[in-house]
Amino acid sequence: MVSPRLFLLALCLCCVQTRHFCRLTNITISAEKEECPTCITLTTSVCTGYCLTKESVYKSARLSMYQHVCTYGKIEYHSVKLQGCPKGVDPNYTFPVAISCECNRCRMDYTDCALQSIRPDFCS
Repeated sequence: MVSPRLFLLALCLCCVQTRHFCRLTNITISAEKEECPTCITLTTSVCTGYCLTKESVYKSARLSMYQHVCTYGKIEYHSVKLQGCPKGVDPNYTFPVAISCECNRCRMDYTDCALQSIRPDFCS
């Protein structure tokens, strides 16, 4: 039989470790276009958190090394209409909505893997 203290310790460690792993979270972003005079904020879901990584002891130029990042597993795109856009300018602003997350290579075609960026709810 497992002692209650040992079980509680294992449960706490499990909760602490998984709390920061790759997961969905809601954030506020800004929606704007250079040609349109308005900037609105909206809420969307994104992937955030940490992924387990390994550092090889043996280093070689022939050995391809990469680190997994928290990225989209499944994604949908939604659109909102910006008000006040001049005639001839598409008023639709399209943004990603994360449906699921996974630890994988950074997909530069639709993911910003930079260490720092401006706040996502910043209007310029």
